[in-house]
Amino acid sequence: MITALTADSGGFTAAGQYGEPGQQTVVTWTSATGLTWTPARVGGLGGGGSPAVTALVSSGSAVTGIGSTATVAGRQFLLLALPRH
Repeated sequence: MITALTADSGGFTAAGQYGEPGQQTVVTWTSATGLTWTPARVGGLGGGGSPAVTALVSSGSAVTGIGSTATVAGRQFLLLALPRH
């Protein structure tokens, strides 16, 4: 499920969730034209829960993502630097 999208002069970056409920991971997709997309899993989001990136902005050679992860104990906010692939 795609949860965020941004565009700049180099193309598009989308972020979303992949996996079963409660075991989801963040995935990004990049595309120069919007016709073909390259997926990549985002690592380093351990700790369980369901992380989601809900906003993206292009920033130099990376894309900054803002989101949160929901666990049984509560919700934590995320700020991620996602490299372009």
